[in-house]
Amino acid sequence: MKKLSIVLCCYNHGDYISRQLDAICKQSKYIKEIILVDDGSTDSSYEVMKAYKEKFEFINLIKNPTNLGLFTTVNLAANLVTGEYVSFLAADDIVDEKIFEYSMAALYQWPNAAWVCSDIEEFNVINGQSNARKLGLSSETTYISPEEMAILCRKRKFNYAFAQTIIFKTEYFRNFGFYKEKIGLWMDIIPQWVLGLRYGFIYIPKVLAMSQIDGKNWNIRIARNRKRVFEFGREVVSLLDDSGVDINLINKSMLLSRVLGSSSYIILNKKYRKFFKFNNIFIGYIREIYFSINFILNRRI
Repeated sequence: MKKLSIVLCCYNHGDYISRQLDAICKQSKYIKEIILVDDGSTDSSYEVMKAYKEKFEFINLIKNPTNLGLFTTVNLAANLVTGEYVSFLAADDIVDEKIFEYSMAALYQWPNAAWVCSDIEEFNVINGQSNARKLGLSSETTYISPEEMAILCRKRKFNYAFAQTIIFKTEYFRNFGFYKEKIGLWMDIIPQWVLGLRYGFIYIPKVLAMSQIDGKNWNIRIARNRKRVFEFGREVVSLLDDSGVDINLINKSMLLSRVLGSSSYIILNKKYRKFFKFNNIFIGYIREIYFSINFILNRRI
């Protein structure tokens, strides 16, 4: 029985989306529906998606009249999901042609798990280098209980899973409230923590997706806005507190690196150095983020 819904939102990724859709559609035996949303693209994205819609009857295509932004678009699509499980994929990534086979088998084996994840390969378009990123939580497909996840968090052996590979149980994700704009950079991490610490998750020790880094990625663009980054940090702590998650379980340095990683990527690549006057402003920027995030995380809310 087909139980998986795929949500794929696209804004000006007409040059990339075909390879992702090809990889997804080859696994149609597991897919109940694909919800494609063009978020007001100005390139060929809509035409490319329309061609797939005409070819595959399980594809639903929506076109926003204007660019509504990532959060609004993803959540509008999420509300249309009818599958028991849901995966939110990016137009410029590529899933492995076995990802749904492995993931759905694991979810059927552990039906109470909140989500399943696997490892990824990152490809840097700027320098042409690729790198496998592995969580290394086990040597075989494993269910990790909430208690085990808490231990991994305390021991700093788990920070977050790769969003490119995650499939959520729709009921749990919907009850969480979908993606929350107010937490920005952490929109794909907080659901992992909250739902994983409630219901547990599954880890598959295989590289089952490729993530592309080209400097245009959403989190890198957001990291350029320091004020928004700090606002996101405050909302993260508040949301975790409201959800009953022990903030002491969360790796504070990971939250910091989530910001610094994106920011330093921009700064240390020559192509993006124009956004900053490198020396003193760079040091001040990093120091400002460091003390702001640490202040937020050490508050008692």
